[in-house]
Parts: sequence; structure tokens; C-alpha cells
Amino acid sequence: FFEKEMKGFFSQFGEVTRLRISRNKTTKRSKGYGFVEFLIPEVADVVAEAFNGYMMFGRTLVCRRVPREKLHKNTFLGWDKPLKELLKPVDTAKREKRRRSKPVTKEQHEKRVKTLVQRERSFRKKLKEAGIEYDFEGYEQQVPAK
Repeated sequence: FFEKEMKGFFSQFGEVTRLRISRNKTTKRSKGYGFVEFLIPEVADVVAEAFNGYMMFGRTLVCRRVPREKLHKNTFLGWDKPLKELLKPVDTAKREKRRRSKPVTKEQHEKRVKTLVQRERSFRKKLKEAGIEYDFEGYEQQVPAK
């Protein structure tokens, strides 16, 4: 599915104000579903009724009219971006490097340490239950007592 083809197809019934096809963030391929908004809401009823079960581009369409109050605020997020921009590959390594190099707040650090200590305690308990006596320096010894 491409936005231009879908808009062309649905615009024969009425003016399409917004159209968004859901895509995989990494591969940019269509997930197989999308959303179309018409200028006149009654047109959406006609299209939903006429094309429910219709075959298009080798896929069966499931068409439903969603009331405006049930739409999520981000349903049409990015609908106005050009296709070229949508299909641009995402540099995941660069994005991940940026995410990981952000400074950690004190609360985030405390939460991380608490989780590590809990995991370590659980691991020590499992070792003891298995009859294994093994002592190692872990996070619990490194964290100052409160």
C-alpha cells in the first residue's frame, strides 16, 4: 500500500482530508492497515459499507467507521509527511547511542541499583535452595547501607 494510490482510490468517493498507512518503524513496510478521513462524514459510512470485504492490492479490506470521539489523538500522526521522508531509513545505532549517552538522574540510578540488588538476592536465594554455597561480591556489598 502506498499513500498516493490509496488517496487516489478513496478520493473518487469524496474529498480525503487525511490518510495514514501504518508502517513498521524499521523496515518502513506497510503493516497492512491504515486510516482514511473524509471531509464529509457520511461518505465514510458509504465507503465502509461498500468496501468491507473488498479485495485491494491482494488484500481483503476491513472497513469500519470510527466515531471522532473514539479516535486516539495520534491516529493520524505524521499523515502530512511526504512519502520520501517516511521511507527514509532510521539510523538505529545512532538513535540508540544518543539514548544511552543521556545523563542518568539520581532517581533513575537509584531505581536501577534497587533492581540489580533485588535480582542478586533472588539469584543468591536460588543458589542456596539448590544447595550451592557460593559467595561473590555483588551489588549489595557495593551499595552503602541506609
